[in-house]
Amino acid sequence: EFAKDAAVFMNTYTLFPITPHSFYTLFTGKADFLKNDGSATNNLIKKTNKSKFLSEILRDHGFLTAAFVTNPVLGKVFPTFKQGFSKYEFSDAQYIKDPEIIYDDSYKNDYQNAQVVVKNSLSWLEQNRKDRFFLWAHFDTPHMPYNPPSSYVKKFEPRYDESAYKKLLEDSSPNNT
Repeated sequence: EFAKDAAVFMNTYTLFPITPHSFYTLFTGKADFLKNDGSATNNLIKKTNKSKFLSEILRDHGFLTAAFVTNPVLGKVFPTFKQGFSKYEFSDAQYIKDPEIIYDDSYKNDYQNAQVVVKNSLSWLEQNRKDRFFLWAHFDTPHMPYNPPSSYVKKFEPRYDESAYKKLLEDSSPNNT
């Protein structure tokens, strides 16, 4: 029902398989990272980004803006990604326990974090459903594990040898998170 009046993208691609690079490109429409001169990354770190983010443009045109994210890179490491959001909420069970540390193993709480993002996003939507809005709900869940079934991998890489990735598959399995 929602999709009838919404923009729905059936195929999406990223210029970069790296979180800050891909979201910067998504939110600005610019591929500054292709220059590879370090300036785009430095601008994100120093909070000197001069490009307007989609969230700022929409906010300036009367949209309510909210973000519910689970990745520490999107806010804690690069605060620039908070630009233009009147509500910005970061959820990570590990981070909540110790906000001074960004955990390398933050993916271990993906399911729990995703539940919080869904709950809080739905609550925000319920409160703001009559307004024009832009809501960004970000989940780390699709990040790990990078282990599609071998039948799919072999379609693209016929030489794929699952045994070569055995440790990766074991380390990233849901039973280890």
